[in-house]
Amino acid sequence: MNNCTKSKQQFIDVPIIVLAGGKGTRLRSVVSDKPKILAPINGVPFISILLSWLENQGATDIIFSLGYEAQQIIQVLDEKKNTYNLSIRHSTEPEPLGTLGGLSYALSQQKVQDCIVINGDTFVDVQLSCFLEEQRALTSFAGLVTKCVDDTSRYGRLAFKDDKYISSFIEKDNHSCISGWINAGIYYLSSDATKLVMKKKFGSIEIDFLSKYKDVLTYYKAEQGRFIDIGTPESYEEADNILKEYIL
Repeated sequence: MNNCTKSKQQFIDVPIIVLAGGKGTRLRSVVSDKPKILAPINGVPFISILLSWLENQGATDIIFSLGYEAQQIIQVLDEKKNTYNLSIRHSTEPEPLGTLGGLSYALSQQKVQDCIVINGDTFVDVQLSCFLEEQRALTSFAGLVTKCVDDTSRYGRLAFKDDKYISSFIEKDNHSCISGWINAGIYYLSSDATKLVMKKKFGSIEIDFLSKYKDVLTYYKAEQGRFIDIGTPESYEEADNILKEYIL
C-alpha cells in the first residue's frame, strides 16, 4: 500500500512509547558511562535527535520505558522538558523485565490503549502518521515497520505471506550476508494487542509476542529514508555521518 506521502503528514493521536531500558552491553566499550539513548552523536545525545524527529513527525505524547540508569535519562528529560512541544512521560521498571516486560509495565502504569512503540537505540526515518493510517485502514491487530538492508546477518529477515501479512521471522545468520527486509523496530499495537501485552510480566517483544502472533501481524515497508541501529560499536561509528542532517 504505502500511498501516504509526507504532504499528508498528520497529527499522531496515540502515545509513542520509546523502549530505553536496556543495558547496552555491546556498546559499553565505546560508551561506558551512559545508557545507549544518551550516546553522543556529533556531540548531541541520541535522545535529543529522537525527540526532535518525533516532534517533526507530528507526535505529541511520548512515554519512555526505562530501566538501566533510568535516573540519567530522567535528568536529561527534565532539562529538556521546555525544549519540545511534547508531553513527555516516563515509567521505570522495578527490575530488568526485558523489552516485553518493560513495555507491559509502561502500558499499565501510563494507562495506554493503542499506541506506537519504537526502539530507543534505532532511528528509522519513516512517516509515522502514514504507518498509523495504514495500520488502522487494515484494522490491524499489530503491525511493524520493515526496512530493506544490504546485509541482514545482524538482524534476521522477514518473509511475507502476501501484501498485508508476515509469514515468518527468519533467524539471523552471521555467516549469511544477503539483502532483505528486516524488522526495523517500530510497532503499532491496537488496544486488543496492548491488553495481551499487559498480561506479560517479562520477556522479549520479538520472541515472546511478535513471533507468537505472526499469522495476524501486518507490515509497512519503509522504502525511503535513513536507518541505523546504534547498538554496536561498528554501527555507532557510522551514526555521526548518517544522522548529521537530523541534528538541529
